[in-house]
Amino acid sequence: MDERHLIRAAAFPYQVKDLIETHTGLVFAVISAVPHSGKVAAYLRYYKTSTGWQKLATSAATALIKQSYPQYAYHCPASQAHYHAVPIEDIVRHYCPEKRLQQLLQTITDDPIILACQALMRQLFKAGIRIHQLGVTGSLLLGCQRVGSDIDLAVYGRSLFYATRQAVKQAVKNGTLSALDESAMRDNYHRRQPSLDYMTFAWHEARKWNKAVVKGVKFDIGMVTTEGVSPVLKHYQKQAEITLIATVIEDKERFDFPAQYQIRHQTIQAIVSYSHSYVGQAKAGEVVEAKGVIEYDTDSGQQRLLVGQDREAAGHYIKVLTSP
Repeated sequence: MDERHLIRAAAFPYQVKDLIETHTGLVFAVISAVPHSGKVAAYLRYYKTSTGWQKLATSAATALIKQSYPQYAYHCPASQAHYHAVPIEDIVRHYCPEKRLQQLLQTITDDPIILACQALMRQLFKAGIRIHQLGVTGSLLLGCQRVGSDIDLAVYGRSLFYATRQAVKQAVKNGTLSALDESAMRDNYHRRQPSLDYMTFAWHEARKWNKAVVKGVKFDIGMVTTEGVSPVLKHYQKQAEITLIATVIEDKERFDFPAQYQIRHQTIQAIVSYSHSYVGQAKAGEVVEAKGVIEYDTDSGQQRLLVGQDREAAGHYIKVLTSP
């Protein structure tokens, strides 16, 4: 089946990386393409002020929800995880990345972020990428970009993501795009705040080929899975926090959300992470060290290691020890 028809379902049109705005002046980033107790699972990312949209760090968003908007706090009974969820009737605007990108491509402007985005799309189109299956999220989707903003691309479908990633890699190698320099990499490190030292973080990031620089503007590509997603949520019980060493035996879903790595280990079958810092972190055949919380699947009896449930994954990490 053609992936272009699978970006979003008719019955529940909300997809990962969409933004939704509520009547209370909050904007949430969607984190699941299936309903959670009839609501849209999300994380608060922006709130409206007298001067425009203000981006929120995870800790500030959590505090604001707790203090002023407790109706959006959500505890998932299946995963035992805490995040946010928005009733559909509270949504006053639904921002779709693929529609916004098509608007930007038709825009005549002197905005440097939009101009950089247009230049990037021209390069990807020349490389054979189906740009109608790409979108922009983050500040560009909301229209609140400013000097210093990044371009956050959503790529719909696994095969298209890997093709786009290869196109970025080739463009960096031939000089039409630039790799992140020391300043940009350190800025990326401070934004992510990973539980890794800078040199270890930079080594992992440089080989992912999911970010680069176009016309002086940093961009990032993120995959949105368009394969059928089961509406049935698995039930997990959280257990002990551990550090393990294991060999990655399957990496097909390493750039998914969440990123998943099947491993060879005595008791744990997989490593899973919701943190963007650990997307694409390891490849099949590599030995990794990972710190996280064991989750027990009450249906299958299998166990997985969860490395972070939010953007920061504080105290948790995945790092490669040896590579074949």
